[in-house]
Amino acid sequence: MLSACTPAAMEREAAEEEEEKADALIHHLIVTGMLRDGRPPTYATLADEVFGGSLAALASSLRRMEAGHAAVLHPYEEEHADGVHLPPLWVVHPFSMSPSHTWVEVEGDASRGWWAPCMWGALGIVTLLLVDSGGSGAATGVLIHTRLGAERENVCICVDGGDSMQ
Repeated sequence: MLSACTPAAMEREAAEEEEEKADALIHHLIVTGMLRDGRPPTYATLADEVFGGSLAALASSLRRMEAGHAAVLHPYEEEHADGVHLPPLWVVHPFSMSPSHTWVEVEGDASRGWWAPCMWGALGIVTLLLVDSGGSGAATGVLIHTRLGAERENVCICVDGGDSMQ
């Protein structure tokens, strides 16, 4: 067993730190893409920006993100360039890439809306909208549409600039 002071252990620790930074950057790029464009960047774009174009490195990063509960990958894998198998994104918290029972929209702007996997995700999206606006209140009039118990009565929750909910 290696002690934490050996060169091999220090190299392994440095490599793990680099992986964590890359994974955080991938998550950040996906979240900002969702906020800006309503969809995540392509895998090619993510691989180019973070891993010099390596889809294999991106696949490893996405699997680490899934293991750490930052993402849920679809069980179906698509073959990409160089024979790399990459599953489609299903959830990258706080966003769901497929329809769910929770929809978040900016009131009065039909072009800005996102699926959330749950209410916690929806509140996370509202928080991101406030952060994205620099706390200027640009998220005033954010509506969260969901159903009680995921199948019962429809409810709409209005978040007023992060100060109150109705």
